[in-house]
Amino acid sequence: MRVFIPEYRDRKTGEQKPSSKYHISFKDHHGVMRRVVAYPTSVGAARSQALGAKIESLVSSRGTNEALTLDMQRWIETMHPDLLKKLAGWDIVDSRKMAALKPAEEHVDDWQIGLEAKGNTKHRVDVAVSRARLILEEMCIDYLTDIQASDVQRFMNDQRKAGKAPRTINGYLQAFKQFCKWAVQEGRLSQSPVEHVQALYLNGDIRRKRSVFSIDELNQLIEHTAQSEDRYKIRGFERAMLYRFAVETGYRANEIRALKVRDFELCEDMPVVKLAGKHTKNGDDALLPLRADTAECLAELFEGKSPSEAAFNLPSKYNMAKMLRADAEAAGLETEGEDGSRVDFHSLRHQSATLHSMSGTNLKVAQKLMRHSDPKLTMGVYTHTNQQAMREAVESLPIMEMAGSRVYAGEENCGNGLGDDSSDPAFIFDPEENACAVLAREHGKTRTNTDKVLTNENVNIDCEIDAKDMDYKELASEIVGKIKSHPSDSNRRPMLYESNFSSFHNLRIWPKNGFWRR
Repeated sequence: MRVFIPEYRDRKTGEQKPSSKYHISFKDHHGVMRRVVAYPTSVGAARSQALGAKIESLVSSRGTNEALTLDMQRWIETMHPDLLKKLAGWDIVDSRKMAALKPAEEHVDDWQIGLEAKGNTKHRVDVAVSRARLILEEMCIDYLTDIQASDVQRFMNDQRKAGKAPRTINGYLQAFKQFCKWAVQEGRLSQSPVEHVQALYLNGDIRRKRSVFSIDELNQLIEHTAQSEDRYKIRGFERAMLYRFAVETGYRANEIRALKVRDFELCEDMPVVKLAGKHTKNGDDALLPLRADTAECLAELFEGKSPSEAAFNLPSKYNMAKMLRADAEAAGLETEGEDGSRVDFHSLRHQSATLHSMSGTNLKVAQKLMRHSDPKLTMGVYTHTNQQAMREAVESLPIMEMAGSRVYAGEENCGNGLGDDSSDPAFIFDPEENACAVLAREHGKTRTNTDKVLTNENVNIDCEIDAKDMDYKELASEIVGKIKSHPSDSNRRPMLYESNFSSFHNLRIWPKNGFWRR
């Protein structure tokens, strides 16, 4: 390798004059002499000599097929376009590095083709591509080598000042990171410039708060809708079946829209529904079991439909939430909470996760059914806990007595809570022997292997007991008898557990017209 200042003949005067730039001559990996223009003589020979050394190192690596160092790759990406074209033309630089001369918008076009080839849905591709393009446009990024982490961070800050939600801004960052990662895999970038850019911390800043129905409200919605008139040209029964199916499977609106009748196997033993990965959010096939009674209702719904027909008739995506809210309001239900939360169609997916949590479904199983990559998403975002559930959880805690307290000594002025002005409780358990001990001794512990308890089965027992001459042991026996005799079906059978007994510890009963009331 040689760095020199060549001479040329002035066309006007015919004199020999030195060039204003250094030149570098070297042999390529095929032994052919090459020559490139380096830096102006005004900046000194050092920079031109350093450039020559890098070219010589590049030729050496090319000749031995050694992997380029990260510094060398970065240098190629920032190389002057004219020099890069020459080296790529001599096969000293991989032709893929010519991507540095290609506008960033054209790289996004190539990325879009790649996403579509992988089988992603059109909506998913369009969203990702439009987000990446917006960052390129807002930050005036013309070439891949212009991408700087600081520019992307500035974009995120500008979006936040404009009032965009952190979750939305993180979506833009995720799409752009995906684009840069693809560029690295394709050899168009040596490494992702935004790999270490951190997403915004949500810190509870969720602009679209979703609410869910209680079990009773959900049943009320489905029952009322099933008997209602057409809405959006869809029968009431079909809308009710749609809501039930969405809650049971947790399918998203777009996933339900893609379902065909042929995707259902409604056999008696193991009814299932399967959705191809090209229609799901994570790209994986979604095979989910169905309840037997749900399968029977679906079979009724699909009567007369061909296998290739859509499983459900749906309104446009803009009217899905409107339809649900209209049906809920027609059933006498609230669709907006005091905290600003609101019911929309995706709330039914939240409802599914919440019901799994209430039913005691194993977290790993619930995560699998919801098709979440992280169990934190299942429990932290999609599972909702209402005040009643929290109260029941607190009430189920073991009793911690305080010796000498009036609460346990029967001296507390409680009132009867029934509109009676009586201030003296007519019945309080013996502080030395709580209700749990009485019931356990008199009737035995009836704990079974199941995890379900009476309060989780949503069975409320409202009864009156003629206990005028009963002592507390007789009253406890009568209460247990009422619970045992409470009518129930096989799915909602009230059972007695030690955890149930503890709720009787603070049981107080006052006389009301000759009756005792729990």
